[in-house]
Amino acid sequence: ASQSNDPKKNPIDYQTKVKFMRKMFPRHARNIILDTKVKNVFDILNKLHNDGFAKVTMVVGSDRVAEFDKLTKRYNGVKARHGFYDFESINIISAGERDPDADGVSGMSASKMRAAAEANDFELFSKGLPSGFKEAKELFNTVRKGMGLEESHDFRKHVQLEPVSEEREAYIEGNLLNEGDVVEYGDDVGQVIFLGTNYVIVESA
Repeated sequence: ASQSNDPKKNPIDYQTKVKFMRKMFPRHARNIILDTKVKNVFDILNKLHNDGFAKVTMVVGSDRVAEFDKLTKRYNGVKARHGFYDFESINIISAGERDPDADGVSGMSASKMRAAAEANDFELFSKGLPSGFKEAKELFNTVRKGMGLEESHDFRKHVQLEPVSEEREAYIEGNLLNEGDVVEYGDDVGQVIFLGTNYVIVESA
């Protein structure tokens, strides 16, 4: 887990990230490491080398495969300021392509989940979590707290558009709403803060 922590992009501290990761994936909890000395890729490789591992497979975003492949292999067997590691093989593979316009977990991102937490939209937030994860609401409020927001126990549902309508077609073409627009829905008035593929997150005024 990243050790970065700030209210805007990294609202959860390192230890808490690891705690929730272990709860999300209990079968792999022993392999989710908490080590404040391991902060970057070279720290990881040095530690694995010192622990006696001979082969490494690293999973990264599809857009960073070439970068990490070149970087890690360039210094394999080379002693420098980053330390020293020497592996029989270093395999960099892609975590897969992500469709940012897709619904559900396949199109989920950290920025979408933070936006959902900010808008108090637990339903959307939970789509980015493993099914059956029992601490979802606790994580939701932990993210909100890290962003400087109050805990929520009254969750707002996101606005869902009808499957087929002229309004939906206009929305898809970008002619219906923009982020920042003030809208009325039901008896409420709010500001559009996020436009999804088939939903709009509105923050009540």
